[in-house]
Amino acid sequence: MSYSPQTSSSARACRSENGHLLAKYDIRLDENGCLKSSRLLKKGESASNVWYAYAETNPGSPWFNDQTYVDTLSPEAISRFIEITHEVYKADLGDKFGSLVPCIFTDEPQFATKTQLSNPNAMDDVFMPWTTDIPETFKKEYSTDLVKDLPQIVWNLPDGNPSLTRYRYHDHICERFVSAFMDQLSTWCRQNNIILNGHMMEEPTLYSQTTALGEAMRCYRDQEMPGGSSLFVIFSPVV
Repeated sequence: MSYSPQTSSSARACRSENGHLLAKYDIRLDENGCLKSSRLLKKGESASNVWYAYAETNPGSPWFNDQTYVDTLSPEAISRFIEITHEVYKADLGDKFGSLVPCIFTDEPQFATKTQLSNPNAMDDVFMPWTTDIPETFKKEYSTDLVKDLPQIVWNLPDGNPSLTRYRYHDHICERFVSAFMDQLSTWCRQNNIILNGHMMEEPTLYSQTTALGEAMRCYRDQEMPGGSSLFVIFSPVV
């Protein structure tokens, strides 16, 4: 199967077949579409309802110079981003920081957009934001194996209950994003006598925030001047 290049300017994920297999699972659902059981399958082992977890990156996009949206969960990637952007601004304009140039704006940062099944029995791809050391940092934080329990993020537990793993995953991804991206930028700005200004992607509702950044207010915890996009009015005879 071939996959078209990513053409969106957002971090929305799509299949690329450029990664590696994380795990495969024997998934069993009850009559209500809830997760009755899930089991990691060993190499060569089969089951009647197998699901696969792959770690991939988006294909290249013209929006990103034929590369991909940056890994905003990675402290190392964002440190490099600061080095090749903010430090360059500083080299040219640093003497004007805090006066003629009061702030730097960041517009709609995000992580790979989360998706979900259209219904419990659907065969859709489900996309989850990820970075190379997520299993390790998750285990350090919660003392549990995230890869083993990934199905609990996708399906409800019996009687329609959400799992603790799902809550922890969403919380952990949000914290990784805020600490890697927003906190690093804010720290750099303070150290260089300039204000970090800007706003997040998908801010309107709690649901949309969850899909793209976790929660908006946590993103602003270390930002001195939260901003926003322009507001406009459309006047039209067409309803």
